[in-house]
Amino acid sequence: MFVLRSRITIGGRTFDRVTEVTVMRSVHHIAGTATVKMPAKSPGGLGNGATAKQNAKPDAIQTGDTVKIELAYGTDWHTEFQGYVRDLRNTTLLEIVCEDEYYTTRTQEASVSGQAVKLADVLADCGLEVGQADDLELKNFVVDQKPVCHILQRLKTEYGLKIFFDTENKVYALSDSEHRLPEVRYELRKNVIRQEARELITFLQPFAEPCMTAALTDPDHAGQNGQFAIEAVQVRFGPYGARRIVSLGEPA
Repeated sequence: MFVLRSRITIGGRTFDRVTEVTVMRSVHHIAGTATVKMPAKSPGGLGNGATAKQNAKPDAIQTGDTVKIELAYGTDWHTEFQGYVRDLRNTTLLEIVCEDEYYTTRTQEASVSGQAVKLADVLADCGLEVGQADDLELKNFVVDQKPVCHILQRLKTEYGLKIFFDTENKVYALSDSEHRLPEVRYELRKNVIRQEARELITFLQPFAEPCMTAALTDPDHAGQNGQFAIEAVQVRFGPYGARRIVSLGEPA
């Protein structure tokens, strides 16, 4: 039987016991987010062998610290989130609100000349590593030394692009469904706990992320079979176990 495990690394400190983790990533929101909850006075055991007491102070974790969230069944680890601490809320539990690579775009600035330029070149000039981008030429797109987040929002609004970051901090800027990551297979009543409208409630495996293609089969109702774009993925992890909620878009 596989054991559900977590590895939460914040500011170089690895916490292997937390109260709750929620990760949300979507092609419709540029920023991917994560929330980690742990006891405020005792953050939990540390993977490096140190005692919990050493990191018990609230100021052990600070805004801007790097964050990496990894989850696994047994030894099959997947990075579910990578980013930075955006906010700390210290009540009964220490709630650590995180944002992915979009966090850095708030303080980075760039300019765009306004001449005909490729979308991928604009993203690269913003200091971003491009995962995939439409072969789109931007004309009369002028930006005079603005935060990169402003540029991304303009691209999203003016060109109808789906802009988001993956777990390796690469940016995607897509306007259609031709760009897809690998396929993930789902079978109802086998690796899908239940289906609610356009959402699949699954276990932690199989791994899925936005922009993948979901190949869905229903052994009892062949009419339900099909391929769908994955538009959003939410991961919930805690003492109760883990669930991956996959939101499906239009048929692929």
